Amino acid sequence: MSESNVFTVIRSFSDEETWLFRKFLKSPYFLKSNKLLILFNMISRTTSKEFTQEFKEEIYLKLNPGKEFNDSTIRVLVSELNRQLNEFMTFENFRNSGLDKQRYLNVERLKKNLPAFNINEGSYPTIDTGTDYKYFLNKHFLESYNFNFSISGRKVTKFKNIETELLYLGDSLKFLHLFYVSQISQFYTTVRILQNTYDIQKIPDIILKMFKVLDPGSIKQVLADDDEYYFVVELYESMVNMYRNMDDTKYFYDYKECFYKYAFRVSGDECSMHIVNLISYSTGKVSSGIEEFNNELFELIELTVKNKYYQNSNTEHLPHEFFRNFLLHGVRLRKFDWVNDFIHENYMKVHPADRENMKQLGFAYLNFNTAKYDEALKNINRITPDFFAFKLDIKNLTVQIFYELGYYEEALTQIKSYKEYLRKDKLLNMEKRKRYFSFLKFTENLVLHRAGTKNIDIGYLKYRILAHKATAFKPWLIEKVMLLDTKARRSA
Repeated sequence: MSESNVFTVIRSFSDEETWLFRKFLKSPYFLKSNKLLILFNMISRTTSKEFTQEFKEEIYLKLNPGKEFNDSTIRVLVSELNRQLNEFMTFENFRNSGLDKQRYLNVERLKKNLPAFNINEGSYPTIDTGTDYKYFLNKHFLESYNFNFSISGRKVTKFKNIETELLYLGDSLKFLHLFYVSQISQFYTTVRILQNTYDIQKIPDIILKMFKVLDPGSIKQVLADDDEYYFVVELYESMVNMYRNMDDTKYFYDYKECFYKYAFRVSGDECSMHIVNLISYSTGKVSSGIEEFNNELFELIELTVKNKYYQNSNTEHLPHEFFRNFLLHGVRLRKFDWVNDFIHENYMKVHPADRENMKQLGFAYLNFNTAKYDEALKNINRITPDFFAFKLDIKNLTVQIFYELGYYEEALTQIKSYKEYLRKDKLLNMEKRKRYFSFLKFTENLVLHRAGTKNIDIGYLKYRILAHKATAFKPWLIEKVMLLDTKARRSA
């Protein structure tokens, strides 16, 4: 496990991170053995993706010239390199953690009976800009340290001093509540999304009870209207209200307006979270056939790409699911020039491991929807299927491309294997599974009719497709059956 992990981690590093890790290994504080640096250099320069026997022997010879190969020695060394990689990633995250780092520093100072740094001291580092749950948690700790510092520093000599110091405690409690309300609001929306995606029928009582304990609306009543953080509970309240009233689009527009109003005051992580909520809601409405949300979703997509709202503390890359969903909406609106530009301008923003696959998937969709079926098939064949997130996209497109090209035998084989895949996939939403099975059943009948291997009543098939509600790619199926029906009528 550690052997494959080493390759995975090293391949995920940027050029700068590779350079920094090399410096990390060279440091006398971290370096356990020069052999680790040699091993790292050999792995980072090889094109191999695993420790083959040949590569292991090459490493061993480099590290221990003239000695007989010992596999356990390599395993121990790889394990230590894996540990150092994890140490480096922890160190880098901590080094850039802002208030988190200062909180841990104060904990260590208090252990040594040293006063905590006061947040108002000139020597104290500048705090992070933009609010989020981490900001509120750290502000809570810092204000409590300020309170403890004042008490332990024997600055309280008069009654008025106590009143002043209690303000620190009040702020600490306020920030603690803001932390909790932000987390519970986010968890609430996550549960609602999971509920819709995976058909969860019952939510555990403890989750429902916790949602009631810290409701954004109740916290809002505690804060003064002119409190500088009043906007936070406004924003979370509008977010929760949207998910509580999914059928009433008024709450979507309230949430969207609130986000646009306060986006500049929240952190990048918060912007990313809120834009995902708005996009997810809009996508659901588009899937339900509500036309007005086509433009709403397209507006949010353009805003996300322009302002890089997809970036957060976990990634600077455009998530591959964003890339896929954005280009699909462009295709849905038949904005093919926009889709072409989007692919060219944004595929390099995807994580390096996914770039080529996402580029080929994007052009496969574009070429398929502009009737360039041979090119679309070439794009599909250039995709590396191992670990690719969008296997269903590939399968759906392949079935449709084979049909359009008249590759009937290949289409039937693909349909058969796809049905088996759907039967074995336990994580797929039941509603989606039904829609895909219906798509495959109808497409199979279309293929058999065109191939002339089965007598299909095309008029009845058209009726069934039109009447069936839970069917994926229904517009495509209707277009194909209508063409066959028209042809049948002409020849009758």
